[in-house]
Amino acid sequence: MSKYIESVIASTILDRHNEKLTLKTLENMVSSLNKYNIPIMIEHDPRIPPIGRVLKGYVREREDKEFEAVALIEFFDDTSEVENNGKELKVHDSIDQLTIGYSFSHKNESDLNEIREIEFLLNSKALYEAKKSADPISIITLTGAFILGGIASGFLNQFGADIWDLLKPKLIRLSSKHKTNNTDDLLIFRILIKKINFSIEVEIILTNPLGSDLDDFATNTTHKLDRILEELISVNEDIRKIVFEQKNNSLILKYALTNNGIPLFLNKTIDSFL
Repeated sequence: MSKYIESVIASTILDRHNEKLTLKTLENMVSSLNKYNIPIMIEHDPRIPPIGRVLKGYVREREDKEFEAVALIEFFDDTSEVENNGKELKVHDSIDQLTIGYSFSHKNESDLNEIREIEFLLNSKALYEAKKSADPISIITLTGAFILGGIASGFLNQFGADIWDLLKPKLIRLSSKHKTNNTDDLLIFRILIKKINFSIEVEIILTNPLGSDLDDFATNTTHKLDRILEELISVNEDIRKIVFEQKNNSLILKYALTNNGIPLFLNKTIDSFL
């Protein structure tokens, strides 16, 4: 049986990252919570399957006249007993161009200059993806829309081999912020696949990547995805998100999420789907 708690998830108080949310931001946040299934992650680490989902939220005024967003959270126990709440899983909107995204740890002038150069190369606007935790993971994303079965052919066609050669060292520098401590840097290739009435989001995570890892993604992983995704998606028509980790020249299926926010296929090798 699931467990339920109410928790304050954000407020207008200045936080430890020296950032302050507006009341309007809280209201927009709660609106999204009430419209979509939002997974509950452990320290915002996308490599770990969600442990629950947000059911609903509301904004309330504090005694000090500040405001806070409160969420009702469902923690999974037996996912077979989780009820369908009629909401959709929140996935990224389909886009026309490859777009770079960055996390809080990249909000410094050196990284932002690098990101602006990538914006120019991709001819698209960067997206700040706020993720705050006790020890924030550094995350860089590269998001693009692709046709199912045409990922390998479409990847370099999005910008060309020359641009890819310019992008690689910049992505590596942005994904090398914590080489001297125990915090991981993640580079996530996010693939959006448009279906008739919905989109499916596929993430391939590279942890502390090297240049050879990016080459492996472009030349090998994209072909593996073309061979596996169509069959994998057909296993459950309710799948809306799939997360892989590329590690040591292997591709590991970390989990998939249904529209209801329920994780499937935990830590599977892709061989069983080929």
